[in-house]
Amino acid sequence: MVRVPTPAEHSHRFHRELALMREGSGRTSDRRWRWVKLLLSLVIVLVFAVFLLAGLREVDWQETGRALRRYDQLTVVTGIVLALCGYGVASSYELLGRRYERHRLPAVTTGLIGFVAYAFAMNLGALLGGWMVRFRLYTRRGLAARRVARVIGIGVLTNWSGYLLLAGLVFSLQPPQPPPDWPIHADALRGLGLLLLSLCAWYLWLCSRHEGRHWQLRGVRLHCPPLGFALRQIAVSSLSWSLMAAVIANYLPDSVSYLTVLAVLFLSGIAGLIVRIPAGLGVMEAVFVAALAHRVGSPVVIAAMLAFRASYYLLPLLLGLALYLALEASGRRRKPLSRREPSMASGRELLGDC
Repeated sequence: MVRVPTPAEHSHRFHRELALMREGSGRTSDRRWRWVKLLLSLVIVLVFAVFLLAGLREVDWQETGRALRRYDQLTVVTGIVLALCGYGVASSYELLGRRYERHRLPAVTTGLIGFVAYAFAMNLGALLGGWMVRFRLYTRRGLAARRVARVIGIGVLTNWSGYLLLAGLVFSLQPPQPPPDWPIHADALRGLGLLLLSLCAWYLWLCSRHEGRHWQLRGVRLHCPPLGFALRQIAVSSLSWSLMAAVIANYLPDSVSYLTVLAVLFLSGIAGLIVRIPAGLGVMEAVFVAALAHRVGSPVVIAAMLAFRASYYLLPLLLGLALYLALEASGRRRKPLSRREPSMASGRELLGDC
């Protein structure tokens, strides 16, 4: 005897099929949006590459080489020392993440992981360099993927909190005078500075009024840090950005003020967010040449940026690679992750939201 479904069963089946259709259409739209973002990124990178290659043809490389040879030993040593100090400060981002997450890895090991991750991130990009290296080194020491994701999220937040404060102050109080052919004017930079300061103030207000409040993000529980923690984040990040600018200013002539270098560095940070190239290769150089070439000449600016790349990128990368191999050799998984722990893919989803 054939059983006839009741109207309630028909309704339940209908709603279930409708939910499956919505879920499938949602996945399809997400997949299409990912392709659109990928194509837009490729177009931006190709356009930037065309302008970069066109600009490189006009560079006087012989004069750039003479500018590089004019650096004395004291200038080079000063640049390297400032770069290592900057990396030491950036490594403390990881210590703030340790305090936030309250994991029990030794502070020295945590700081070394921060140094390695920062060196890889600066040269290979945030995802392939900093985030994947952190996941590898932390999970080998038994830290769950959710906890690693929260540590990385705090590091990202720390880095940009200092940017909001310093860039906001520089742009709003003493915006740089861009070249005449630039589409950006000082008034626009002043407005951008006020916006950045507003975001920084909003973060501090959030930490002061909603300390300990929890949010759920892709299955990961996040809590709002206290105000004192947020102030430490801003202080450490501001010092890190200041030291990075000091390395560049060390290789530029004295006629270029430190505040000008700091402002151009912040502009290159915005350009680096738009043009997603690992390590911002060519983006930072293009911004500095466009902003300072009319003052000191493009060969001098390019020489300074090459020296900066060697001091702040390549040399720490070699040291970070050696430390990474040492941490890999000494690291061991204390216990396997339980089945309820999210995978590294879910951690990447959280980091994408961050």
